[in-house]
Amino acid sequence: MSKADDSTTPIRSRRAVLAGIAITAAAVPIAAIVPADAAMPHDVDPAIALAERVVGAWNDFEAKCRVSSDCEDGVFEWEKLNRGPTMRSVFVGSDADYLAYMAGLSSYDPNPELRDPAKEYETAISEWAARRRTVERETGYTRAEKARERASDCFGDIRDELVDVRPTTIAGLRAKAHAARVSADEGLQQQIVFDIGVLFGDLDSNENSVLS
Repeated sequence: MSKADDSTTPIRSRRAVLAGIAITAAAVPIAAIVPADAAMPHDVDPAIALAERVVGAWNDFEAKCRVSSDCEDGVFEWEKLNRGPTMRSVFVGSDADYLAYMAGLSSYDPNPELRDPAKEYETAISEWAARRRTVERETGYTRAEKARERASDCFGDIRDELVDVRPTTIAGLRAKAHAARVSADEGLQQQIVFDIGVLFGDLDSNENSVLS
């Protein structure tokens, strides 16, 4: 008798299959779990166009990161030649004198001209930081960082939109999976597993967990 005829053979539910996919997804490129199909017009499934925008935003963010990193190298080179200030040691007495001085039990002051070393250091570090900011502007790092931050915000906003969109076609599911793989976004990758359940009718779109 074949296994198909054996009533004792356990039958895996679709929910169990989805649970297996969730475990496998971490190790397998997420697009690989979605079968290929013919290309479909973007207006059929809004997830397709949105996924393309996510990929574009991610590529732009990566490009901005490379520019920022190149500019930052110039700042690092300046820092090698212009080390930041350190607070000078102002107490040259014995350990006992030092402890008594710190405890307020002694008025001993070995360096009257340096009664306020913390303030001296604060002034020095402030001046050094101002020079560093000038170098950041001159190397283009300031401008590059602002561009990188804008690109990051743009990607995050579009990515959040894609997370909330439920693909209504296999093509849309594949597009969303591709965006998740390109951006290496774990949240998107996990959402794909949930989307599979919704698309194939096992889960309600209002549920918040693929395994709920």
